[in-house]
Amino acid sequence: MPERESRTTIRDLDGDTTVTAVRDGDRLLVSAEGLKRIAGVEFTGPGVPVLIG
Repeated sequence: MPERESRTTIRDLDGDTTVTAVRDGDRLLVSAEGLKRIAGVEFTGPGVPVLIG
């Protein structure tokens, strides 16, 4: 896994969903693969831009 990438898996009765976050300059791009729909991402700290794709 690249240094600027982080990944976690959400497991439940419907199956697995993998959420991946990749740093792109001063942005963090978040994507999901699997059965669950990710409706939002929350970060703590001031001025954190969010792009969900």
